[in-house]
Amino acid sequence: MDINLLKRIEINPKVLCGKPVIKGTRISVELILEKIAEGYNFDEIMKEYDIEREDIKAALFYAYEIIANEEIPGWSITRGIAMTAYFCHKNFQFLRSNLRFVSFP
Repeated sequence: MDINLLKRIEINPKVLCGKPVIKGTRISVELILEKIAEGYNFDEIMKEYDIEREDIKAALFYAYEIIANEEIPGWSITRGIAMTAYFCHKNFQFLRSNLRFVSFP
């Protein structure tokens, strides 16, 4: 993807409270993503909002860049818990098959 597409996106605190928008408009990246999720095609979006195909690509690329570089909080903790649970389960299976359980009155 062409990194120059990002030049079509701007963030200005005075426009839509600083949400990323197509440069020189009040059309947010969020709106473009919403329309695509609703099933609109590029031509429909271009006609309805008077923007270019490259603007839509820029919005998609911007969203991709945000998600691709997002750090997932707790990922290492979650992964560690999953690994611990796996090994505890394996150890429990081993103990269960190799030990006799004594019932107490």
